[in-house]
Amino acid sequence: MNGPEHHAIVSLALTNLPAWAAETWTPLEGDVLGSCMLPDQKALALLRGETGPWRHYFPKRACRLHFNSAQADWRACAPDSRFYLRKVVSSLRKGDLQEAARFAGVYSHWVADFAQPAHHYDLEIATLFPPPPSMRNCEYHRMIEDIPSTVKVLRRRPRVLGHTQAECLFRLSGRFETLFRASVAALIPMTQAIYRRRHAPATRLLNGIVTDAAALFADFCCTALVLSGVSIPSAERRRLRTCDLRDIAPDRYDVEYNFGHRPLRDWITVESYGHAQPLSVYRLDGTEVIAEPVQGICTIPHALPLESVEPVAWLEYRLPKGTFARFHCEAGLLSGIERQAAATFEVLVDGRRVCDSGLLIPGQPAVVLEADVRGGKMLRLLVRSDGSTDKLAYPVWAKPCLETGEQET
Repeated sequence: MNGPEHHAIVSLALTNLPAWAAETWTPLEGDVLGSCMLPDQKALALLRGETGPWRHYFPKRACRLHFNSAQADWRACAPDSRFYLRKVVSSLRKGDLQEAARFAGVYSHWVADFAQPAHHYDLEIATLFPPPPSMRNCEYHRMIEDIPSTVKVLRRRPRVLGHTQAECLFRLSGRFETLFRASVAALIPMTQAIYRRRHAPATRLLNGIVTDAAALFADFCCTALVLSGVSIPSAERRRLRTCDLRDIAPDRYDVEYNFGHRPLRDWITVESYGHAQPLSVYRLDGTEVIAEPVQGICTIPHALPLESVEPVAWLEYRLPKGTFARFHCEAGLLSGIERQAAATFEVLVDGRRVCDSGLLIPGQPAVVLEADVRGGKMLRLLVRSDGSTDKLAYPVWAKPCLETGEQET
């Protein structure tokens, strides 16, 4: 993003903070803005290995963000949140508020760069979506990056992302994945509008991304204060007792190729040219089995008979140390689809199976799965289909969440 959008993300975030956080950050807005363009100002110096008083605002591998080729994973171009969170919190604890603001400003630049659609696949856009003859030799990067945003107010309440650095980074993973998907999804519609010389639709698309980036930065600022010792508001403490896994990016996953090779969240389109439908499972209502929409994750196991590919699907989450005590969800097959394979849901902690659903067949009610995850490092949610290669299974992890076990005081 250009300078105005970098500055807008900072200003939108800091003017939207709750009173308990604004007390610290609002007087520091000038310091945050003063350093937010430092990555651009020192880009060549960093690349050449130069040093100076500015160098400590960057991690040792400061140039690891590389937007000039298609990324296999959003993590390849994500900012070093661990480094900046540690530096901001350390400076706040020492009472060096200006230094904390300068680190936060540099971090805001990386967040804005990560959010910019032009930074994702921009070298491939001419092949994916060729321009009209009148724009054949345009500079695609600047063409997209020069679209201005017009967001004036951030209408979202900032949130604390955790009690510890590990918990914060765990929750940030999902935020960056969501921001990445939104940025990439905006790329072709923005380009289409630009080709037609209709910049207003492109600006509207960019506005949504700027809003999401500013909200992420606002959450980062609030969380840094809490980690530095500021008392966490009671409402935030209550909210942090549970963590919805729909909001977390799995560290690794493996699912069926034919559905975009990704886990599906909340919605699915079963028919090739049909409409999206909410995920739903069967539940017992007294003695009657009924279908109910649910929020959840659908992980479709592989069904093609390929060498060394098992009929399984799985998600893995690296758990933040000492944070969560229990995993809870409902597990069931997608309702309304009778022609699908049977499947078994398994929950594994550090490779050890701690609970499973047994074999569920189409039309059977969902079952509750609960597991103790205390002390665990890796949570794996695995589904095994019955191996029927002529039909898929549509397993739904409904309301999958982690709980801290903290009691009401």
